[in-house]
Amino acid sequence: MEGKNFVELVGKMRYPEVKEIGAGFCKFSGKLRVPAEYFFDDGTVVKTDTDIKLVAWFELAEALGAVTPGATVKIHGNLQERSYSGSCNSCGAKQKKYWTDVLVTNFVVLNA
Repeated sequence: MEGKNFVELVGKMRYPEVKEIGAGFCKFSGKLRVPAEYFFDDGTVVKTDTDIKLVAWFELAEALGAVTPGATVKIHGNLQERSYSGSCNSCGAKQKKYWTDVLVTNFVVLNA
């Protein structure tokens, strides 16, 4: 395990994109669609999917960019929260915006 902040997810790759940032620097961004089930006291089970944002850099970014959309992938990584100052879409007031994604440290394609 890579410390206390460690995640391991299995899901389907969605929206893989690699961008070159500067000389030789690559950034991967995409999403991993992960199935989820919620169980309620009355016996009801709700099945749904959650899209988790992924980020990777350098050679790992290039390798992830080659993964076919829809392929089943096992992701290892760390959660990271990022923020920026922005404006509210409806009222225009200044506010800080946050999002969480997984910084990928390794992956395995299970089913292409």
